[in-house]
Amino acid sequence: MHARTVSRIVAIILLGVIIAVGYSWTVHLRFEAGRDAFVRSQQQRFDRFYAHPVPIVPLVVSAFLLSSIIVGVYEALAFGVYKVICLAHPSRDEPETT
Repeated sequence: MHARTVSRIVAIILLGVIIAVGYSWTVHLRFEAGRDAFVRSQQQRFDRFYAHPVPIVPLVVSAFLLSSIIVGVYEALAFGVYKVICLAHPSRDEPETT
């Protein structure tokens, strides 16, 4: 398997682990806060986002920026893993032909 393919697979796994740990941490914090704090935060969330919806233009711009950041982090992580693999095994990647 080529080093670029391996680096992309490792990057996906690492991002999945980071997201899972972040989600688990958030759930744990909410669980520790208790039921009343959770219901209160959900009421505030409803009042902020659903009772007064965000206009479409800022929503589209923020979605574009967030997805660009996620893809950028993925690409940077994949590149970093690729460089580490190439340093450890220099002959693992064949030159690209066009």
